[in-house]
This record gives sequence, C-alpha cells and structure tokens, in this order.
Amino acid sequence: MNHPSILDHLSLAYAPLLGRWREMAGVRLKLLPSGHQPRPDAEGLLRVLAEAWGSPGAVSPEAPPTAPPAPMLLDIAGSTWAQGLLDLPIPSWMGLALPATVAQDPLLLEQVRAARAAGVWIAARARSWEQVPEAARDCFADLILEAEDGLASGPRFGRNTWVEGARTLAEVDGCFERGARGMIGWPREAEPSAGRDIRAEVPVVVDLMNRVERQEPLENLERALKTDPTLVFRLLRYINSAALGLKVEVTALRQALMLLGYLPLLRWLSRMLLDAAAKEAASRPLVHLSVRRGFLMERLGAVSGHPVEAQEMFLCGMFSLLDVLLQRPLGELVATLPLPERVRASLLEQDGPYSLHLRWVEAVEGSSPSAIREVLGALRISPRAANLAVLQGLAAARDLDG
Repeated sequence: MNHPSILDHLSLAYAPLLGRWREMAGVRLKLLPSGHQPRPDAEGLLRVLAEAWGSPGAVSPEAPPTAPPAPMLLDIAGSTWAQGLLDLPIPSWMGLALPATVAQDPLLLEQVRAARAAGVWIAARARSWEQVPEAARDCFADLILEAEDGLASGPRFGRNTWVEGARTLAEVDGCFERGARGMIGWPREAEPSAGRDIRAEVPVVVDLMNRVERQEPLENLERALKTDPTLVFRLLRYINSAALGLKVEVTALRQALMLLGYLPLLRWLSRMLLDAAAKEAASRPLVHLSVRRGFLMERLGAVSGHPVEAQEMFLCGMFSLLDVLLQRPLGELVATLPLPERVRASLLEQDGPYSLHLRWVEAVEGSSPSAIREVLGALRISPRAANLAVLQGLAAARDLDG
C-alpha cells in the first residue's frame, strides 16, 4: 500500500457515533492538521482513507431510523480543507462535518450545495441551527453541537441534531429526551449498579456457538471473541480456573481455544448464553469503546514494528474500561485474571510498558493534537504509523460489528 505523505502532517482522532438505542452507528474521524499547509492534499487523504478504511456499503435499509447515511463522518476545520475535499467526488461511505461559517463564503457555499445535490451527507458544526444562515440551512442535513450548548438551548433540539461531549449518562438521556438523533462520543460512566456480573453480548455468544458447531478454524473463533471484552475476560478466567487444573497459566486467546477444544467450548458458551440474556443495553457503548481501544493499540504495536507486543496491547486496550463496565475496582478484576505482567502493570500503573500507548488512545478519543504529539514523541512513533493504526484499528472493529 502506498501511503501519501499527508499522514505525516496531521493527527487523526475518532469518536463513535451512537444512536438512541446505544447502537454503534459509525465513527466521526476528526482531522487535526499539525502545521500550516497552504495546499492540503485532499486527494491523497481520500486515497489513503479508501485504502485503509476499505469501501463499506451504505447504511442497511434495516438500520434504525436514526442511523446516519454514511458510516464515516470526516470532521474538518477551516475553508482550505473544505474547498479541497468538495472539489473531489466524495465516496458514498463518507460524510463531511463542516463549520457553519463556511456558509459565509459564497463560493464555498455553492460547493457545499453542489455536494448535497450529489447526495453527500454534510453536517454543520454550530451552537444551534439558528447560527446557520437561513438561506444555507438546506445545504446541511444534520447539526453537530456541543452538549454544553445543547443543555443551554430550548426544550427541544432542531432537526437531525448530534450532540458531542456529554459528560454523564444523565446528560445523554436528557439529550435523547429532547430529540437528539445521536451522540458523538460517550461518557466513561456505567449505569448505576452495585457491581455487575460479567456477561457477554447475546449476538456474540450465538455467533460463536454457530461457529463452534461448524468447527471453524481457531483464528475465526478468536476474531469473533474479540468483539466483546467481557467474554474474553470470562474465557481466560475460566481456562485458568482450579476446575480445569491446568499446569500453566494461559494468557492468549488462541492458546485458550486450543486447550479447551470445540465441545467443551460449546458447553461453556451455552452457559454464557444464559448469562448474556440479561446484559444491559446501556453498557454497549462502553463495549464498543473497549473493542476499539484494543484494536487501535494492537495496530499501533504492529505498524511500529512490535508484533509480539501487539497481542498484549490488544488485551491492555480491551480491558482498560473493564472497571467502568463492571463497576468494580480494576485492581480487583485484574487480580482474578492471569494476564501477562506487562499488561497487568500497564493497567494498574502509570508507568507500565503500555501505559503510554493507552494514553495515546485516550488522546485520540479526546481529539487532543498536543497530547497525541507528546505521546508519540515519547514513544518515538511517527505520525504516519499512528494514523495508520487509527484507520486500520477502526476498520477491523467495524468489520467485526458487521
């Protein structure tokens, strides 16, 4: 794959697009330029996005009515990037988020209008629909506003409003009650509970049972398992339990599957299915975030030349929100699971071997270019490698969602 130099001159950040049923509806990919570029390489950017992200189809006709019309929303700042991208054919799997101020430029507004007429999904970033000039509102299908602005607005949101930056689940619920189409990002907060049991998603368990019955290759089973961090947690804890009496600790998924075998795995999954039926829908966004953390860290290890450590980085990212998911201290949860020492240290200590990698994921989620650059400098990883890790990790997680 030929990667244009554009990846050396920007940082990519992401946030999930989540619907009112807590379903993963897509991703917002934010472009954070890292220096002055008088002529941004818009064509190179689209090429590398297509190569790394692939060509996912449009939203399914069976998708919820609140689902966005494209699975990727590319968020850009400034008129220069907007002009460059709007001069090009935008693929059907991509939408554009633009500042509402583009409507003040007559030439740029005509580009936006032409793109909308061609079927491109375009959202305006503003503090309210009233901030978008009335004559230009038909150019934007959706509005993106900050939760702080949304909470200060009237009793109902305007049409097709996405809210970003909600800090609590109460704010999320309030936004949906006032008519929000969806959320961009999700608070790191679980539903109030005295501490959850560790359950797996019903669809994941059913899919795995079908795969086991067909005796699919172990790599297929491992791939399917990675869609749910709590299921990985339970499997590794089970395989190392006293009931099985193994002589060595098992810390890798593939090893656990080889030792367990198809029939015992099927019996174990049958028990998991009973537990899975009671899983709260509200925890699904945290599962989505955990999965993506795992893949982003895994890809960062792989593209930076550390394939062995990449497998451990996946576990580190996957389990980094386990305490929020289950509302139990992370130290207590990690103590029950034999993890590689480097993973354990990275989850529990600020200076663990993968702690900086985890900080990088958090910076990517927080759209902080300065934090991203600081961590990558400490890790001696190039912006290009990190940006590839973002794209490849998101693509891998998206493929598992499907």
